[in-house]
Amino acid sequence: MHYDEQYMVNMLSEAYAGQPKARQSLQNIEPLHAFYDHAEEPYYAGDAEWHGNRIHIMLHAGDREEAESMLPGVEQLLDNLNTLDEQARQSFAAELLDIWNEHWLDEYLQEEPYTAAQFASHLKLRELEWEQDRQVCMYYSNTADLSFSVSLHADHGFHSHQIG
Repeated sequence: MHYDEQYMVNMLSEAYAGQPKARQSLQNIEPLHAFYDHAEEPYYAGDAEWHGNRIHIMLHAGDREEAESMLPGVEQLLDNLNTLDEQARQSFAAELLDIWNEHWLDEYLQEEPYTAAQFASHLKLRELEWEQDRQVCMYYSNTADLSFSVSLHADHGFHSHQIG
């Protein structure tokens, strides 16, 4: 785990410990009343705007009070989303580039193998999902609308990289 990733892990740990350094206002996310309570499952969902795109946000919480207690941590990560996004895309490239180049390129189209920078540049953040076990799952898609996911755990950093 390198220094920047450790910073994000520390920030995530503080957010889940109820000690976030984020502002108390929620300027980067719609008010909590915009989150919809899904009665059949214990989660709340809403959207945030980031770089002109809507990002779907899910909070796995047993009740509204627990969801509200998670919002400062959500805001803290949204405030640092540029850094987190860059680190996640670099993490994808480090973990999945060889697999991508070996199994996903279209030889018929004579596609050249991607560099790490090319691979990372094709990923676009679509969704953030907060789990109750101090983990945030990040969901991406590429220019061909293939899905990618990675988890950031407060204690373990980025892990569980997946394509599809």
